[in-house]
Amino acid sequence: MHKLMLPLLLIAVLFLNACKSFPYENKKYTLVEVSEAATTQGVYAIVHGADHVRKLYIVTWSSPNNFFNRHNFVITSKDASIRKEFTALNRGDLIKIQGDVDMNRGQAHFVIDKFELKKKYDSKVKHTAGEFSRKTKMPEELLAKKREVFYVHAIDRKAHVLVLEFGDTIVPMIVKNGQLIEQLYRGDYVDLAYTIHQSKFNYRATHIILDEKVAEPVKVLDAIVKLHKQEVSYEGRLVMFPKSPTINRNIFAVEVHWRNKNVAPRYFTLLPKDFTTENFKALLKKLQTAWDSQPDKIFKGRNKFIHTQLRVSVKGTGNVVSENQANAQIFTTIKDLQILNK
Repeated sequence: MHKLMLPLLLIAVLFLNACKSFPYENKKYTLVEVSEAATTQGVYAIVHGADHVRKLYIVTWSSPNNFFNRHNFVITSKDASIRKEFTALNRGDLIKIQGDVDMNRGQAHFVIDKFELKKKYDSKVKHTAGEFSRKTKMPEELLAKKREVFYVHAIDRKAHVLVLEFGDTIVPMIVKNGQLIEQLYRGDYVDLAYTIHQSKFNYRATHIILDEKVAEPVKVLDAIVKLHKQEVSYEGRLVMFPKSPTINRNIFAVEVHWRNKNVAPRYFTLLPKDFTTENFKALLKKLQTAWDSQPDKIFKGRNKFIHTQLRVSVKGTGNVVSENQANAQIFTTIKDLQILNK
């Protein structure tokens, strides 16, 4: 195994088995098997994203025995009463759901007919400097254009689906020719040609479709994989991804804006260059101590907390080993990581 995969694996060990849906033998469950269980008996899942304005909800099923065995589902329902219950969901909530899974254009859409909220997620992080609210208007802000710059949030090459970030919102894109996205990674900045598709069903979110008829429909403006094994140096706000149903301790990162500040920033997870348990604990302690020293300056973001007063100056080596790696990483040392007051 490549030695740079070790930090990913060690971090995965920290993740909890919150979504025990059908704990049979220790095996890797396919999307088909999870879908069958969803239909016959229901499965447990964690809410990954909840956009109440656009009625877009994503949940994640995870194997109780293997963190890397996980599947994402778009959830919808034909039942208006169930759709109303969706409006109370937030990221991290544990739910039990049952219904049919529709592989619509390759993307798993879970059409729910039985729904139960099992546990609300509470990060227990105090924040008094405000919290996230959506400002991006969709699809209004894309209607008058034919191309736009997006941040790549996730790629499903088999399903021919891109998940993009535009402004402060998530946008699913349908891609017919999967070869056009073969080289993309989460964290890339791309210029894409598109058309807009609005479903005739009011319970489905607006999608955009890659316009493959134009010349160069996909332009990669900044590929994050180019940072792999490269020496990097950044300064940005200190960010914390809190302990949650999928991770059992706080993880810190540095926020790095691209040259166009209208698009989503990148977040680089901060890890020790010499990756051992003791070094990991020491780095976390330094960051957590600084974070706790000014608790009144914390802003609640969409899926993270941002310190409005503390910044990080960091030098180290970039690590990008998977196209869907949650965030790129920086291997650094205590000496090369400085915490600054704004």
